Amino acid sequence: MPDKPNTRLQAVGRANGRCPTLAALRPIARQPRGYVLTFLDLNPRLIAVTHHDGVAGPYHRNEAAILDLVRVWRGSAENARQMVARRGIDYVLICPGLSESTMYSSGAPKGFYTQLAKGEVPAWLQPIPLPKGSPGCGASCGAS
Repeated sequence: MPDKPNTRLQAVGRANGRCPTLAALRPIARQPRGYVLTFLDLNPRLIAVTHHDGVAGPYHRNEAAILDLVRVWRGSAENARQMVARRGIDYVLICPGLSESTMYSSGAPKGFYTQLAKGEVPAWLQPIPLPKGSPGCGASCGAS
């Protein structure tokens, strides 16, 4: 282990520390209640501190939903659109740099998550601005 973490590890640490906080999720909670597509590791916190519902958490008995999430983040935007429609998703929420997201960006550099993290939002999503200083500012999109 290096004495000092590199800048990428520092960014992941910042995202891990900020994304699941009450302050970061407060603007999400202000949106009308909905069904949210977000990361496996963020879903339990989202469900606990907002009125939103999530697709799946890291629970071994929910394998179909877990696989849907992994396939969505690593797959194409069209694949994501189909799953969003099939499940009736209202919002897509990412937090760039969150440790889970690194698996999607490294494993699928052209996948849906990576596109969103780069600001490439498909036409079927309507961006919902988040307050200045939000983790991954602008990372919440409403499905339309």
